[in-house]
Amino acid sequence: MTIKKMIIVLCFLLLFVSCKPKEKVVEEEKTTQSTIEKTTTTVKEESKSTSKEEKTTKKEEITTTKQQEISVYDDSLIDEYISKKGSYTDSYGEKYEYDYKVPRVKHDTEDAKRINSDIEKDIENKIKDVIENKSSGEINYTSVSWKSYWNGSVLSLVVNKKYIGGEVEDNLVFNYDFANGKRFSKKELLEHIGMSEEDFIRRGKEQVVKQIDNYYVAVNEDWAREEKAIKEFYSSVMPIRALNISKVKLSDEKLKLYVDNGKLMMYCDSYYKEKPFAFNDLYAIPSADEKPVDKEFKFEFITAKLKDNKVTLVFEDNKDYSENIKSVLFNGINKSSFDFSKQYEVKGLYSQYKDLFLATMGTQNMPYLFLVTNRNTVEVVDIARAMSYDTLCGFPIVGISDVKRLYSAEGTNGNSVFAENNAGNSYDLYKWIDMSRNTVIDIAAYEKGIRSEEVKHVVGNGGEYYSAYNLKFKDGKLNCADVSLDVGVEINGKGWYEFIGMNEDGLCYAYNFRYEDSGEEQIGSLVMRYDVEEVESLNEVVIAAKVLSGSEIFDSPNKWIIFDMNVE
Repeated sequence: MTIKKMIIVLCFLLLFVSCKPKEKVVEEEKTTQSTIEKTTTTVKEESKSTSKEEKTTKKEEITTTKQQEISVYDDSLIDEYISKKGSYTDSYGEKYEYDYKVPRVKHDTEDAKRINSDIEKDIENKIKDVIENKSSGEINYTSVSWKSYWNGSVLSLVVNKKYIGGEVEDNLVFNYDFANGKRFSKKELLEHIGMSEEDFIRRGKEQVVKQIDNYYVAVNEDWAREEKAIKEFYSSVMPIRALNISKVKLSDEKLKLYVDNGKLMMYCDSYYKEKPFAFNDLYAIPSADEKPVDKEFKFEFITAKLKDNKVTLVFEDNKDYSENIKSVLFNGINKSSFDFSKQYEVKGLYSQYKDLFLATMGTQNMPYLFLVTNRNTVEVVDIARAMSYDTLCGFPIVGISDVKRLYSAEGTNGNSVFAENNAGNSYDLYKWIDMSRNTVIDIAAYEKGIRSEEVKHVVGNGGEYYSAYNLKFKDGKLNCADVSLDVGVEINGKGWYEFIGMNEDGLCYAYNFRYEDSGEEQIGSLVMRYDVEEVESLNEVVIAAKVLSGSEIFDSPNKWIIFDMNVE
């Protein structure tokens, strides 16, 4: 193409462009501008949305993470969605330092969402005022922290909450299996590790007893062997010992379980005489029993057997028993039910035992069983009294530890059993048992006795009436009054009580009294315990009692009766 032709074509093109309608150009420009503005607005909105999601501490991101195959089970599956520390001044002007680290489980399952919701309800709502620096609010926790324990695909997540003063107030524990997206209950966790509920309860109680007995029983000091200290132990410490043992049950909300490197760990409320508020103590539960000792000890007409850490008694038939033994051992409340072919299990024994010793003691030569624990302390079973009231149980002997051997010898009250420790000192155990007889669960706050809640009675013709019971224990003497709330009639009974031992429910006592108006004799045994279900400390404790055998003095078979009022 010549230069002339090229110039003509170029001019034509310029003329075509200049002749294009202006409206169309403007319209296209507007459309283009509109598109740009919409795009910009969308980007801004998405940017704002992203920023908002980030400010909500990644909740949406965590809860919408799709469930997928996980190759590694570690803390990458946990998100610390709150991590903040600083100082806070409450509505009273008090200033506190706080440090909050709150976790969430990163898994898109219903159980994981429930775990996160539980954490949010329990913790986030209580630290919200602090995080948002609301001066009108209160501070509940000064510290929240967490720790993970991985056992394959199973996460045990423990969240510790500390209150003012730095002591652990409570712990949240969650057990979650990422492999199937399931949150384990306590029972399911036990099944997962291959431990039966029965074994767990027994081993858990053994650990609780070990701790409290190391604290109170194994005190090898002279003051602990004085009569005042011994009686105080059986009236004040033994009820707490029984209370702590009773807390080891899966139904208790304060009992929490997790697994640390294959070992079962238990948080359980524990009380101490010097500390009225419960402490959520941590115990390691053995996966297997310490090597159990199987032993058998035979003395005259009784054989004691120790097997799988359980103690049973067998009584020989066709033996020429003394009239004294027959009247006490076989002709009490248990007379109609006594069976020579039966093995009687001793209740309330929660230590690990390594030796047995049977002997008779006292001027009446009554039989006693002694057990030496792996901690080298001693527990005793008053066989005749316990069998007579159909309440076979034992109790620890306080103030004697480091025991090397037990042996029989003449004591201050006839035959006795002595405990010799590694230092060569010997102690007459009959004196300890004798001093325990008149002790009773500590009700010093109720100087005039204790009164029961209202009890409903149904009479033969279908009628009913209500009464309350007044009980007063002092120095072996028992007063029991049945007070009719409808007509104000009070039926009084007087007699005696004796401490027998403790079973899985509490402290056991024999009672024997007569109602003054009718002369009707009431013989039996009852169990008493602290009841702290509805109170926060031992300072507010009430007492629960239930008849175990014999006369049903509360007219309420197998029912706990609450005593919580001073007798006017």
